[in-house]
Amino acid sequence: MRSEPFPVQEMVFLHPVSFLFEMLYTGGGKGMAMIRSLSAKLREINEDLFQQLYEHPFVAGIRQGSLSKDQLIHYVQQDHLYLNAYIQLYAMAITKVSTREDMTFFHQGISYILNDEVQPHHVFCEAAGVSVDEIKSEAMASATRNYRNHMFTTAQFGTVPELYAAMLPCPWTYEYIAKRIMSESPPAENHPYYQWITFYAKEQKPSWVEIVCSKLDVLSANSSEAEQLRVEEAFRVSCQMEYQFWTMAYQLEA
Repeated sequence: MRSEPFPVQEMVFLHPVSFLFEMLYTGGGKGMAMIRSLSAKLREINEDLFQQLYEHPFVAGIRQGSLSKDQLIHYVQQDHLYLNAYIQLYAMAITKVSTREDMTFFHQGISYILNDEVQPHHVFCEAAGVSVDEIKSEAMASATRNYRNHMFTTAQFGTVPELYAAMLPCPWTYEYIAKRIMSESPPAENHPYYQWITFYAKEQKPSWVEIVCSKLDVLSANSSEAEQLRVEEAFRVSCQMEYQFWTMAYQLEA
């Protein structure tokens, strides 16, 4: 770290996964205040849910390569419907942001889901001995519907920071799960879900999570306590919905 003071505009965003803080020099370099970003706080206060998600039996089945054919198919069917809703959420986000940069970001997100995020579905379907096209379903499970409704309600009535908070847990927890698997029990290349795990564990700089965390922190820098509490609630509910989604897939819930 540089010993001399630097202006606020040169502050570098540090990814909250590492529980780092943004550091701002104040008073002409005479002192330094440690300011925790909102995204870092979100990650820290939801550590319990991140741990529960990693320990979920469906996630354990991913690690062990032991999920049943029915569980794999049910997950893919419901995740397909969920991602359709996520695409619509991106479209709603475009109507709420004001810069071309942000509009382009969400437009690229739509393209990514349509063209890239189908790959993990193909991995699970191959392991189940079926094709993605033959198992498509329009029957949305309650957990999927509840998650969709939470995100849509937040997008319709909440602020942009609340929308970002509601969107973050899906990619953030998947990234966390996959990278932790690769760190603690890296699968062999012949693991049935190897490509699923490596898809979500791959390194991208900056990652989608880092970009949205940065946007959230900038927008929330001067927010009130009440506004921050709403952001925290939107994030935690989405984390809880992630857990319910895994449970739905594991228990084959309708």
